[in-house]
Amino acid sequence: MSIVTTRLSIPSEHLEFGQILQDGPDVQIELTQFVPTGDMFVPYFWVATADPASFEDAVRSDERVGQLERLKDGPKKYLYRVTWATDLDGFIRALRTHDLVVEKAVGTSDEWQFRLRGPDHDNLSAFREVLIENGIRSTVKAVWNPHGSNSDPYGLTDKQREAVELAFAEGYFDVPSKTNLTELADVVGITRQSFSRRLSRGLHAILTDTVMAEV
Repeated sequence: MSIVTTRLSIPSEHLEFGQILQDGPDVQIELTQFVPTGDMFVPYFWVATADPASFEDAVRSDERVGQLERLKDGPKKYLYRVTWATDLDGFIRALRTHDLVVEKAVGTSDEWQFRLRGPDHDNLSAFREVLIENGIRSTVKAVWNPHGSNSDPYGLTDKQREAVELAFAEGYFDVPSKTNLTELADVVGITRQSFSRRLSRGLHAILTDTVMAEV
């Protein structure tokens, strides 16, 4: 059995728990785990917000919520556990049905970003079909096999990843910089222009799928 990982985004309005766990644009949520309890998943999550009391009041007032517990206070964020009063949307049910593991999930009032791990490509395709059937729109950002030859989650080529890793290791991004493009190109054995192109394309791919994906 091969392992396949995918990164996808879903508008918050398409997820019932995404609608529930929001109280204004300043709230950001990071799921830490889903714990199966009977036929339901109980999520544990960190909430970054300037007003935890308002967040708690809003969530507890939702009839779909059975209980919300604050478990821990961190620096400017709070750890919660929530149990549902009713069975929620097809997203959570589909996770369990298709044996998917949520490796990471971060949500705002606009969108949720997920990194999911499943047994194979067919499994992930079937999962997305269930989402479509439940009216949940998702956008796949990347799919890769973490143990395969094409394993880069950002779509970098081997040469682009080599350029980024070398530049970082040699201190190119330090202030002040400890090296320059000519020296890095000499290490790889290519021209300065070729190395610069590889590095730029690699950084562009990483930024597109990380920082700019949240803009």
